[in-house]
Amino acid sequence: MFGTPARWSRFPLDVQQFTLGDAHLCVLHRAGTVSCIGGNQFGQLGDGTHTDSPTAFVPVSGLSNIVAIDAGFEHTCAYRSDHTVWCWGANNYGQLAQPTPGGFDCPRRGSPRVCPDYPTPIRIGGLP
Repeated sequence: MFGTPARWSRFPLDVQQFTLGDAHLCVLHRAGTVSCIGGNQFGQLGDGTHTDSPTAFVPVSGLSNIVAIDAGFEHTCAYRSDHTVWCWGANNYGQLAQPTPGGFDCPRRGSPRVCPDYPTPIRIGGLP
């Protein structure tokens, strides 16, 4: 069988909520900020880069007063106390409510990237 689960010493202690994507994990801190760890090929860590961070949580750029978070496959969204929604990461199917070149399911591989990713949070408009 499996061994006894061990506490991960690097997990932040001030976590109010966490959410898992395909290869990334984001946490909402009690102070209303967000940080993420894991794969970052499509900007899903929200730190403005495409650099993986497998061993350390990185702060998501420019977010404060966050009250809830939720991750998708390669993107994450945050709900702010002012009732706005902010998202970052992959947009290949329009999951960030942004247009995609050539319609949905635009190719993300190759150089240059045809389908833009959003490695920093963008405000999602058109919500009530």
